Amino acid sequence: PQPQGLSDLLQLLREAINPTDSQNVQQRLEYFNKVPDYNSYLVYILTQMPQEDQYIRSVAGLTLKNNIRSYYPTIPPQVLDYVKECCLQHIGDSEVGKPVSLVIAAIVQRGQIQNWPQAIQVLLAKLDDPNPIVVENAFSTFQKICEDCSRDLDTVIGGVQPLEFMIPKFIAFFDHPNHKVRLSAISSTSQFITLRSEPLMKRINEFLSSLFKRATDDNIEVRKAVCQSLVGLLEICPDVLLPHLPDLVEYMLFCTQSDDADLALESCEFWLVFAEQDELREQLRPYLQKVVPVLLKGMVYSEMDLLTLGGDEDDAHVADSEQDIKPRFHKANVVGHTDGEDQQGSEDKKLHDDEDDEDDEDDDEFDEFEDDEFYGEWNLRKCSAATLDVLCTSFKAEVVHILIPLLKTELESGDWLHRECGILALGAAAEGGIAEIAPHLHELVPYLLNNLNDPKPLVRSITCWTLGRYSSWIVRTSQQSPEARQRYLEPLVQLLLQRVLDNNKRVQEAACSSLSLLEEEATVDLIPYLLPILTTLSAAFDKYQHRNLLLLYDTVGTLADVVGEALNNQQFIDLIMPPLIRKWQAIHDDNTDLFPLLECLSSITTALGKGFKPFAEPVYRRCVLLVLKTLEECQAFSMDPSLDEPDKDFMIVALDLLSGIVQALNTDAEPLVASTNPPVVQFLSICVQDEVAEV
Repeated sequence: PQPQGLSDLLQLLREAINPTDSQNVQQRLEYFNKVPDYNSYLVYILTQMPQEDQYIRSVAGLTLKNNIRSYYPTIPPQVLDYVKECCLQHIGDSEVGKPVSLVIAAIVQRGQIQNWPQAIQVLLAKLDDPNPIVVENAFSTFQKICEDCSRDLDTVIGGVQPLEFMIPKFIAFFDHPNHKVRLSAISSTSQFITLRSEPLMKRINEFLSSLFKRATDDNIEVRKAVCQSLVGLLEICPDVLLPHLPDLVEYMLFCTQSDDADLALESCEFWLVFAEQDELREQLRPYLQKVVPVLLKGMVYSEMDLLTLGGDEDDAHVADSEQDIKPRFHKANVVGHTDGEDQQGSEDKKLHDDEDDEDDEDDDEFDEFEDDEFYGEWNLRKCSAATLDVLCTSFKAEVVHILIPLLKTELESGDWLHRECGILALGAAAEGGIAEIAPHLHELVPYLLNNLNDPKPLVRSITCWTLGRYSSWIVRTSQQSPEARQRYLEPLVQLLLQRVLDNNKRVQEAACSSLSLLEEEATVDLIPYLLPILTTLSAAFDKYQHRNLLLLYDTVGTLADVVGEALNNQQFIDLIMPPLIRKWQAIHDDNTDLFPLLECLSSITTALGKGFKPFAEPVYRRCVLLVLKTLEECQAFSMDPSLDEPDKDFMIVALDLLSGIVQALNTDAEPLVASTNPPVVQFLSICVQDEVAEV
């Protein structure tokens, strides 16, 4: 290396660790990517400068790894060869082995294993090295490669199938004295379960036997990996586990009750997978009596859950942070159309984040329990509730009969955490267990209504959620007599509206969701209560922070959909339109908050019909501008793909609302359409040819 270039780069890396101007440092580091042998300098600092500070060398390694991931095709072959050679030689470096490992894994991922098969050969040989650090780092590298490139490895490369050598080697290390090596060996092997890789499948009994030996490993991370592997096997090839089922069930029941939240979650996933497999129903049936109480136990908030959630106070006045607000998308309403795939601290922190977030796992979250009522990450509580839901759907009466006496104990508990758990379980059982639970609902619904006034916000919020799950029964029962209506529907509407204006944001959110469900079930039965409902929703517009405001639009829109022209009453219009128009005027044209607002207005225009006329002109004009603006952006993007791709959802929601206005006003819309410039037909003829079906 040139001494001056090396000196400059080292100085810049030092600045990256303690930046006074992190953006400037990042820009200068980016500029280095224009230098052909920049990555040679980085790997030189990483592997050939033991006299340099270890942290500087690690930062050089992480920068190199990021460059490989971002710029791999542009790195000159001779530079890449030098990087490969240096890294393979220094995989056992006690100071920088970890960043070296990450660089090797990045090259394999970006360059594909068939273009560097010797990496596998060298790493396999390193597993037999007498130096324990070499073995640990080599296995750590294998773990990353297996996570990122499992499909590439499950092929024949140059007449050889790498897994034929790798799998038996990995299994042999399951009982290695170093727990980090045991963990990497199990994790690496289990990557090939979902692929049903032949080299693993033909050694499945050997794999299983070695796995069971680690079931009582003294390291909890290893036990988690064992549980993950067993869950994978249950999902992909349950037949191999069936002979061991009695012992396996006892083991998983034990782990599900572990004090370690992560181990408990990993093993609880076993019950969710078990419950979802119809063909395993008969195998699961004998264990229901043991499984259901353990699931219920897992649904009680842990101390960590409560610390993470916070919000056990009045917080309606506290503004939402940006990370509280999910990205907004227009809700698709075209039949048969499915979209494709979905959707700064200091520099040293950024580098560490890169290292930690090396592998973004897909959240395997159970859809039904994505209700916002469950808040936060997928955890033991969510998994337990989701499993109970599936069990109630699969086994109905059998599970409900086990559950009812357990629920009675929880619901009557003096401890609010256990009452909350009982209410959650009652909600989780609603869909599959309604027939068996229905005889108890005459007592349970008044109990739930009473809990809407509980002093604990988490009890109030889960009660809203559970009542939403039983709204169908409440509506049907209330239709049978005026007395039933007074006992169930009327107090539910009254109390839910109080909770919509709760001083706790989490309760507001749950109440809004529950009210939306009630609207869908009750439809025109809510017409007698429109005045209090609209009075409450109008007040909520002034009370709500950003996140719940977006939910409120949906609640208002759903109400308009179900009560229809009953909304076209001047008193009601005066309640609901002013807050909507205020929001309409406050939101900028490029803000995705427009999506739920415009969807809400589309529902209201349809319900009001000609009653929407006083508001039509400004709304119509803005929708036309939104369509034209998006078309211009699309045109510019087609000419210059380096520009940001326009979000066509703005055009879709605007077109929806334009359609709603024209249909609602009928002939009264003619002056609006006639005065549109450019003519409506002109821009609609472009929209109708758009490649996006919804447009």
